[in-house]
Amino acid sequence: MPRIRTFARFALFMYSKERHRRPQIHVEAPEARASLVLDTGEVLAGSAPADMLREAREFIAANRDGLLARWKELNG
Repeated sequence: MPRIRTFARFALFMYSKERHRRPQIHVEAPEARASLVLDTGEVLAGSAPADMLREAREFIAANRDGLLARWKELNG
């Protein structure tokens, strides 16, 4: 489970062999867990505070191509 980025209150992870086939990234914090779709930033599963989701979505938007390439490496 590669850690993609660490923020002040949460970290972003990407897993291999995802059960959801949509490219996604995971927001993980002691009080939150959510999966965000890389194409749209929509919440696929779980929940997180709005400020965490906003920061994660900004990171996704700025790094989408690289994140999609990494997801494809991990999930084929």
